This record gives sequence, C-alpha cells and structure tokens, in this order.
Amino acid sequence: MNESTPDFKGRVVCVTLADKAISEGTYILDPYFEIQAGRVFLVGNLTSNWKNLAGNTIAIAWDRVDSYIVADSIEEFQKAFSSNDQNDRGAEE
Repeated sequence: MNESTPDFKGRVVCVTLADKAISEGTYILDPYFEIQAGRVFLVGNLTSNWKNLAGNTIAIAWDRVDSYIVADSIEEFQKAFSSNDQNDRGAEE
C-alpha cells in the first residue's frame, strides 16, 4: 500500500467496528491489506475463537474499523484479558 499502512505480518490483530466493545472484536491472524472493488480491506485468517470457522479467510473493510489492538499471539490477548478480568474483580472487592 504505502509507508503509512501498518504492517501486521506474523501478528494477531483484534479489530472492532464502530460502537462495539473490544470484547466484541474479531481476531485476525497474519492480516494484510488488499484492495477489492476499490476499497481497502484487512484480510487474514480467523482464529480458533471462531471454532468451526477457524482458519477461514475474513476480509474487513478498513474504513469500517473503529479501533484495533496488535499482539504477537492469541495467547498474549488471552493473558491480557484474563489479567484485566482479575484486576476488575479486585477493584470491586
């Protein structure tokens, strides 16, 4: 694409669309950008969170993305979210 386009090669990206919580994000393995019908899409493979669809290709229109988080692995996300859950519970006590 160009120099300002993020390079997600070998990473896992959690993408959220407008008005959705990060917990409702879609996790994409090894995503890359591709132009389809004149629009930019983030294309990659679904993670095991999608059970029967894991490994299938997904394409999300980049102009629909509200936010994203990049990690080295799905395990990194799982650790971060379980750590946040524990911190949230500790704050309630």
